[in-house]
Amino acid sequence: MKRSSRLAFIITASSLGGVGAVSAALAGYVSQPRRTSLAARSKDLEKEGRWDKFQSIPSMPYEVKSHDGYTLHAQLLKAEKPSSRFVIISHGYGDNHYGAVKYALMYHDLGFNCILYDLRGHGENKKAPVTLGQKESQDLLTLIGDVRMTFGRHVSIGLHGESMGASLSIMALRYRPDISFIVSDCGYGDIIKILKDQLRRRFHLPQFFIRTASLANRIMYGYFFGSIRPIRYLKGNEIPICFIHGDADRFISPDQSEDMYKTTWGYSEIHLFPGADHAECLLSDEKRYRQVVRDFLISIGQLPDQKA
Repeated sequence: MKRSSRLAFIITASSLGGVGAVSAALAGYVSQPRRTSLAARSKDLEKEGRWDKFQSIPSMPYEVKSHDGYTLHAQLLKAEKPSSRFVIISHGYGDNHYGAVKYALMYHDLGFNCILYDLRGHGENKKAPVTLGQKESQDLLTLIGDVRMTFGRHVSIGLHGESMGASLSIMALRYRPDISFIVSDCGYGDIIKILKDQLRRRFHLPQFFIRTASLANRIMYGYFFGSIRPIRYLKGNEIPICFIHGDADRFISPDQSEDMYKTTWGYSEIHLFPGADHAECLLSDEKRYRQVVRDFLISIGQLPDQKA
């Protein structure tokens, strides 16, 4: 091999090796996120004045085996009065079930039984890669089935999700779950749009790394980024959905909720919270947030209209 050809080969191989290393690192960044501990989240609840109320509600921890044998840790908060209404609350990316407490307290005040759980690879669960809704939506389906098996076919089940929890709730629609409603708080409809934005703003890398990182992610963690498009499951959907999003969200643009709102076929509402960043709508204006959810539930017949 001539010297010039050998040099070109070395440069090409080094470049490809560099691309591969960066792609693998990006895949790991997405599918192996830093996770908030239960201790840290409990301190947040104490600061917000929610911890004591949460601890005062009769509850029952339990475990559920998902479709592939993976164990999910969950907690049932019992309604103050016997109720056939249940809501399963899915927390966000990198969080744990304590991150869902602020929503659970709202639903508990409305007379719901509340189920909090740790998403795959989060909280008390065994360490596992995050799949951005691919496997997590199947986990949610398992939880829905467990509620019906335990409490009866007659019960009403709603879903409330924050960020990735919102998106996996919508992804569960592909399985035609027997549910009454979804409240989607700052979810994504297409993960590629978020990754492109993060690649530009956070890493200052060219867009082609999305494709190479997606391939690396498929090899390492079993799924392509392009397969995570919850919006596709809204065509033909008839489950009522309330979309909530902060108009100052710098992580997931409110455009994503607006696009999903326009796509779903069933009854839907969308509410933007001025000045609220990612996953901060309830914290920014809790009174309005509670009113939005309450009015939505009344409008779809999940709560009685006290004015009627």
